[in-house]
Amino acid sequence: MLEIEGIEKLLSIIPKDFPSIEIMHISDKITNISKDINELCQASQYGYDIEVTSQKLCSELKEIYNIDARVFDFDKHRYNRHAKLYDFVFITLNLDDIKDLDNFLKKLYPIIKNSGKVLFILDYNYNIYSLEEILTDKNYVAINEIEALFKKSRVLSAQKMHGWGNK
Repeated sequence: MLEIEGIEKLLSIIPKDFPSIEIMHISDKITNISKDINELCQASQYGYDIEVTSQKLCSELKEIYNIDARVFDFDKHRYNRHAKLYDFVFITLNLDDIKDLDNFLKKLYPIIKNSGKVLFILDYNYNIYSLEEILTDKNYVAINEIEALFKKSRVLSAQKMHGWGNK
């Protein structure tokens, strides 16, 4: 579980009372950050789409936090959902389990709004330098680790910039 104080600090980057914020969360586990993002979105009338890696996780999210989720399809040609663009994309996946991380990041890029952020919450031992290289290659910018939020996890932030292409 992620520490409550760290989640509060991380979610403080999301502007309050700003119209039409859209948040996506892709996860392979049940985490308390799902509940906190959902509560923030409900309180602020923001959109929240959570997609998980199995139907079992969908059921558990519904049972534990009363959150509706969908199963994420890594093999889809495009990750667009109703042509929606996201201001923030939270990734709580074990990136080592993704068959083609390059392609995943490439297909993720178009669903992020210009100046939108993707936030990776990773195991503390994950090699973020290799991820930074892939992100840079896929035209993500402002890649930074947000330090000292969690004891057992690291957060890496990257941004999509207006006018930048996608390889």
